[in-house]
Amino acid sequence: MEIAPGFSAEAWRRLELDADSHPDWGTAVDVLRDRLWKRYVEPVDALVAAEPDDPTKRTIGFTVLAIDCLLVEAYASFRLGIVDSSGQSRRLYRALLSERPRFSAYFDDAKASRFYTAFRCGILHQAEVPPSCRIWSIGPLWSERDGITYVNRSAFHEVLKAELAEYLEELRLGHADLRANFRRKMNAIATS
Repeated sequence: MEIAPGFSAEAWRRLELDADSHPDWGTAVDVLRDRLWKRYVEPVDALVAAEPDDPTKRTIGFTVLAIDCLLVEAYASFRLGIVDSSGQSRRLYRALLSERPRFSAYFDDAKASRFYTAFRCGILHQAEVPPSCRIWSIGPLWSERDGITYVNRSAFHEVLKAELAEYLEELRLGHADLRANFRRKMNAIATS
């Protein structure tokens, strides 16, 4: 089984990750980057790049945000070391969106909860968002006007990519808690 493109679960289990200074940590972080970029980031980037310049003719915002909603949960699970996020999704979203600096510029706890319910659950469980919500590709990441909540999926995606890049750098620099959580999650994936 591959846990990232070209990298098997067996190869993961052979990595020497007990010592923080071991060079295999560089490989481990590269594996995570490849996993997240190839499954989520690059497909979204390709979809966005294929869209027309005219924002009124863009039609894939729903798909873009659906993929990014999957990525948020995957990322939060790695960051927090959550092996199985069943029943924990709301907590993961609220922690990530309201506590991480790049997202907390747009989301407090209430907005994070609203995003989780209206956008994440709406898209992934109901295949729609409530009538009081819109997914756009222009404007600020989060805005509210006349009783309507707008999420700019392009801005959301760019903030998420920047957050992921920072996380990968923290792992490369040897942040002990983040490494332990990442290792716990990836070990569970590699042994399933």
